[in-house]
Amino acid sequence: IAILTSLIDRRFSAQTLELELGEQRYRQLVESAQVILWRGSADTKDFSYINQEAEELLGYPAEKWTTTPAFWIDRSHPEDRAFVASFCKAAAENREPQRFEHRMIAADGSAVWLKTSVCLVPGSEEKELVGVMTDITERKRAQEAAEAGDREKSELLAEIHRLNSQLKQENTRMSGELEV
Repeated sequence: IAILTSLIDRRFSAQTLELELGEQRYRQLVESAQVILWRGSADTKDFSYINQEAEELLGYPAEKWTTTPAFWIDRSHPEDRAFVASFCKAAAENREPQRFEHRMIAADGSAVWLKTSVCLVPGSEEKELVGVMTDITERKRAQEAAEAGDREKSELLAEIHRLNSQLKQENTRMSGELEV
């Protein structure tokens, strides 16, 4: 019985070690991802997990996210709060993943654009959502710069068209004067 117990104990010890190594690899993967990974209640008022990237990107400690009720919604840009809440509600009710872009206010007061994917955790007793937030601030700035360039180009073309019309009128007037 002692030998059998010893063999079983060794087997359980090997399985435990293997599980610990697997969990360690999983944690390294999650923490090295350059996206914000989170898990929270379906109403997004309480977060149960958020990775370290949230602190690096937005400047708020991870503990604030998990201990302060409605932290995420309160730090969302005021113009985007209802929008964010509606997508999270849709993910919880429809059980379909939702993707959207929104702004958050960082600890330094700057606006950070994020592309967020949210889905309901399958099989959870209480409705929980998991999400991935990716920083798209540079892309948004480039897009805004391109749109500003397009507006400027349109304004310049309109000015050229106006000046061209004015030149045609002056040419017509001068031609009439020369004929006289």
